[in-house]
Amino acid sequence: MRNVKYLLFLFLPILNLGCSEFPQEMTRAQFASELAGIENGASRNQVKAVLGPADRVWAAEGRGTSEIWYYGVEKENDFASLGQVHFDADGEVVVSYGGDGTPIPSYRIDEVTIRTCLNLIDSMPEADARKWNPSRVALIANVLSEKGKDQVLEIFREYLRVSPPSFESHEKVCLLLRILHEVPAETGCFPELKLGLAVHGQPKDPKLLPRFPVHFLDGIPILMVNGYDYVGDIPTDTSGILNWYSINGVWRKTHIVISVLSEEEITKLKNKTMGLVEQYLDVPQAELTVKTVFEQLDKTRVMQLNAPEGQRRTDKNKRTKTGTERKQGQNEKGRTRTTNKSTNKSTRTREHAN
Repeated sequence: MRNVKYLLFLFLPILNLGCSEFPQEMTRAQFASELAGIENGASRNQVKAVLGPADRVWAAEGRGTSEIWYYGVEKENDFASLGQVHFDADGEVVVSYGGDGTPIPSYRIDEVTIRTCLNLIDSMPEADARKWNPSRVALIANVLSEKGKDQVLEIFREYLRVSPPSFESHEKVCLLLRILHEVPAETGCFPELKLGLAVHGQPKDPKLLPRFPVHFLDGIPILMVNGYDYVGDIPTDTSGILNWYSINGVWRKTHIVISVLSEEEITKLKNKTMGLVEQYLDVPQAELTVKTVFEQLDKTRVMQLNAPEGQRRTDKNKRTKTGTERKQGQNEKGRTRTTNKSTNKSTRTREHAN
């Protein structure tokens, strides 16, 4: 849509929307079935005979893995959308991902959409303020929101099915769920998200920041923590969280629109953030949190200023029109207007119990 053109321009490489068909001999379900039959100890040649040559091979180190074969990859940094097989130094399979569970049937969601969305989800930053970019998060959320709640929740499940178990994949899905849904009117906040011990702390009253650790600061998706410390066994039942949103979640209807920020506006947002965090943090921690928020806003401003002149959002009061509003505008003006719709895995992987 018009109000995210500059974001699409900046992040088009991660969308991979230009592809028409993905060359593959097996359907997603067939590939998962074949992968499920590969046992630990199988050789490279045996795997190749069943699955075919890997789309990408990566030399790995640690955890008994020396080489990883990725499947369902179109470009160098794409997510392994079909699965992956890990080999040890002797060239034997030690573990594989993508063979368990039930894959999305092709008659429900086409393969192009599945792979495009899986790449978007995987490009989502986890709960780490150093990696958080509000403009990037807005793009990912806006594209996914176009697909609708039922389709996206199903693709989230597929992402977790083909991914190695990790805190990062859990975080990405959980953060997107909070962004893509409206805050529950009945409770005024989402259920507590247990990601570990929040660096600098979190509010005791969840209604203060109902999407915590995400917060919409004047419409900008900001991460309000500098990360999490993982202590002990951290609950990461993503399937249970997805079920909750499936039953209770109200899907976001509008796009996230981020205007070009002036230095004066950024200063005002910093002061507004300080007013929030002072309610639950002491002064040193509050100042550190404000600093991380400023860095995120600065990333957004730099990106906006580097966008082509005609693709910058400068009117802060404009918002995405609904379909009904667009239709009314067309009738009033007596004319028709058409609107266009339009990664490497993290190396910081920590396995957890599902």
